[in-house]
Amino acid sequence: MTRASEDRADGSSVAFDAACVTIGSAGIPVNPGDLIMFSNANGKALQVVTSVSGQTLGFSSGDAFHLNGITSANGGTIKYLQNTTVNASTGVVTYLGTYPQTSATRIWMVSYWLDNVTDPIHIRLDRAVNFNAPQPVGETLENLQFTFNFNDGIAVNELTVPTGYSESQIRSVNLFMSTRSTSMLGQTKQYARENFQTQLSLRSMAYVNRYQ
Repeated sequence: MTRASEDRADGSSVAFDAACVTIGSAGIPVNPGDLIMFSNANGKALQVVTSVSGQTLGFSSGDAFHLNGITSANGGTIKYLQNTTVNASTGVVTYLGTYPQTSATRIWMVSYWLDNVTDPIHIRLDRAVNFNAPQPVGETLENLQFTFNFNDGIAVNELTVPTGYSESQIRSVNLFMSTRSTSMLGQTKQYARENFQTQLSLRSMAYVNRYQ
């Protein structure tokens, strides 16, 4: 997390305080397609990096997530992080184009999926961070499933968020994966298969202080 000063009122570019952080240092460069969460007293907004120039990151509209440049939403955008003034008579809120001290946090969106296009015969497991190029991490997979367990212990193994629940109530994720050998084996000419199943606890969500 570091301090950020808005270069432009619309948040299309942001200059970072060199006394706090050097962009690209510690062997973790910031690249177009990466996600940055901006936070201040007025709220939070998630933006997509579209360009990098020294200490300045660009957040032009038209990004793959369609997060940048949005002004019509009721919250969660750069616009709603601005300082405001309220007309005492009408109650109309005016956004001033300036920002209070704002912090930036790097967000990692890690996606997994089965790729049956690159090599349809040997389906592989791909992993991508944000919108960077995906990397294969497993070969010849037949099935990959994620289901969700919720905080009440009643809604478990759910494929989606049931009616009356929200994503914030998810406490753990069940992962099932089945694989096979890349070629047929033995005299029977059959594939060898193996299944894997585990449960992942979500950090900061799975553990609750029951004594409060």
